Amino acid sequence: MTPGSLLLRVRLVRGDFLDPRPADEAQRAPLARAANIPIDELAERTHELCPRDQVLRVIGPRDVAQRAIARLAELERRAEYAGAAESLPSADSAIPAGSLRSTDSPRPMHTSTPAASPPSTDIPRSADADADADVYADVDAEADAEADARSAGPRDVQRSTDAIYRLWSPNAFLERVSAKLAPAAIGAIVPRPHDGRHPASDVCPASAVHSASDACPASAAHPASDVCPASAAHQASDVCPAQPPAALDLACGVGREAVYLASLGWRVLGVDVLPDALERAQRLADRCAAAIVPPAWRCADLTDAASLDGLGPFELITCFRYLSRPLLARIGERLAPGGSLLVETFTTEHRARHGRPRREGLVLEPGELRGLAAGLRVVEYDEGWRDGGAAHTARLWARR
Repeated sequence: MTPGSLLLRVRLVRGDFLDPRPADEAQRAPLARAANIPIDELAERTHELCPRDQVLRVIGPRDVAQRAIARLAELERRAEYAGAAESLPSADSAIPAGSLRSTDSPRPMHTSTPAASPPSTDIPRSADADADADVYADVDAEADAEADARSAGPRDVQRSTDAIYRLWSPNAFLERVSAKLAPAAIGAIVPRPHDGRHPASDVCPASAVHSASDACPASAAHPASDVCPASAAHQASDVCPAQPPAALDLACGVGREAVYLASLGWRVLGVDVLPDALERAQRLADRCAAAIVPPAWRCADLTDAASLDGLGPFELITCFRYLSRPLLARIGERLAPGGSLLVETFTTEHRARHGRPRREGLVLEPGELRGLAAGLRVVEYDEGWRDGGAAHTARLWARR
């Protein structure tokens, strides 16, 4: 069970299509399994597209799709037209697959063919991951249903209002092991106090575990008709979830990993030195707000030993495509007992082939990462080429 299975009622799931219509039009008439990025926002939201080695499948009105494909070609992204799926009415229930039709064949109408360019591997991490696993991969039946829908064209897929679709992928290592990261406390059910301030149908705060004799720990008293401010709704069993676990995402960049973890129910703090990256991360979180526990952000220089003072403990700490040896040497101190550390970054083999990162100190020697996890139990470690030779990295999962 993932943390978010109890905390969140809207899911953030991998979509199949790009809808380039204006946002207000897409909101009024959403298209099946499509993420909406308007044409005029594509340049500033490239981090929300699928990995660069994949072809974007664009749906919607033919003229709008043609303009989007042309714009994507200017951005050196390959795209093809996948059909003009009929828009879906807003409804609280899933629409039967047979009620969707495509006014055009889903075969490509036009494909952009930008010139090939070498993958970016600079340390400010914004490269796309290559995984295509479902967010809720721990639920086999749901994962199978997602795979069936992904192989279908626009006319065959269902839509439900309980999902927000994304094209982007988080770090592939994180996505693969995320279902295994939850400590035993995650998903625990605790008795819900009934203090008379809200009926069982209202939302109770999940910010603290409280006994039946306690008052509901909201920011202010609220009458029975109000909704208590929190992220989880009471179930028929008269229970509410415990406090979501805390995660720290170091060098979080534009926030994909932080938002992904937040969609699984983690309370995430993302830290990065670049204010503009954090602004983009916040905008990504805002667009996914209904499906995530709101992340927090901190602008800090991770080369400064004092940058994380006062933080922790965390049940999970992640650090992808960034390297600070002094930071890693002490980061285990900020893990809660049983907490996990996930690290992946470039090696000397990567730098030898691609010439990046330019600074020699920003890459790992063979086997070095394992030794940087002093005092932690190594759960998984490997080094190798990823993405068909685009990157050579070392991956570490260790627990306190």
